[in-house]
Amino acid sequence: MIAAARPALRAGLCTMAVLLAVVLVLTGAIRGAAGIAGGALAVGLVAAFFALGKLALVAVARRGATTMLLPAALGIYAAKVATLGVVLVALRDATAIDLPSFAWSIMAATLCWVGAEVWAATRLRVPFYDPATFDPSRVAPLDPSRVARPGGPVRGNPSSAAARPPRASGEQP
Repeated sequence: MIAAARPALRAGLCTMAVLLAVVLVLTGAIRGAAGIAGGALAVGLVAAFFALGKLALVAVARRGATTMLLPAALGIYAAKVATLGVVLVALRDATAIDLPSFAWSIMAATLCWVGAEVWAATRLRVPFYDPATFDPSRVAPLDPSRVARPGGPVRGNPSSAAARPPRASGEQP
């Protein structure tokens, strides 16, 4: 988790910088100064939410409390949703920002951040398990009755070739 956080955070923040430039140009051209304010606030809010959430999870992981990662992630998500709700209620009657620009920019920023994290995660070589806690002796042994035999199907598997009806004489495998 900690090793994957830095590249994902870097990719997300770089994507937000590029998106901010695009949002400022588009919202300024379409909605004027209020659009620029709404777009900038939205991109900044999404960047702060995702970056602070990632840093909070890294702080939990660094303490070695790996069993607390899921509750921490859910708590961080709940805090983000509650904070966004407070922000939306506070901006309900605001005239200084354009709310459609704000909403579309939040959508674009969220999709871009998640896309950047997926892009970064697909390029990392991080194991799906914790090598420090993995104990190969605790892995269940294979069932010898289900082991594949050379030149034959897996025994005990109903979807294997032995369970299928025989082919017609002219039918190709």
